Amino acid sequence: MSFFRRHSILSTSHIMDLSEDNQRNLAVAEQLKDEGIRLFHEDNYKAALAKSAKVFLYVSGFLPSTSKLAKFGRGNVMSPETEARVRELKYSTLVHQAMCLIKMNESARAVTKCDLAIEIKRTAMILYYRGQALLQGGNVRKAKEDFLQGKALEPENSAFDDMLAKVAGETTDRKLAKGLKRMLV
Repeated sequence: MSFFRRHSILSTSHIMDLSEDNQRNLAVAEQLKDEGIRLFHEDNYKAALAKSAKVFLYVSGFLPSTSKLAKFGRGNVMSPETEARVRELKYSTLVHQAMCLIKMNESARAVTKCDLAIEIKRTAMILYYRGQALLQGGNVRKAKEDFLQGKALEPENSAFDDMLAKVAGETTDRKLAKGLKRMLV
């Protein structure tokens, strides 16, 4: 067998699941996420946010099988199953961080977390939360866009109808306020 065949970068034999240490890190990351969720339900948003931020410390070195380093057998290469598990862990952690930030009235940071989650997976749920954060931050137009996109993904979800009605009220209130301001000036 030639050298190039034995060391082909096209080979997938180097894609194995994570080492035992990295499996432990993944388990710790999942436990931290669960603790963050528990703290959120106890209305301890700051502690929940801090706990969930640690999730990313435990999974930061994991490489997807499509990574350039993975093709050379370097680093902590994940199997497709583990890759899906880590992606879902990151997504759900970002969603919970966004929820905490919305509760803490930190809308700009919440929007950032939602944007990161959308890069992983675009769902009606994350569009709903980003819309909430945008509305909280005063960006009614973009909030409406997110609620409409979420409604298109889940037409039966009445939460989008409620938020669209709220956006319509916000828009009407702003128009009235502008009109009154013009009349008084």
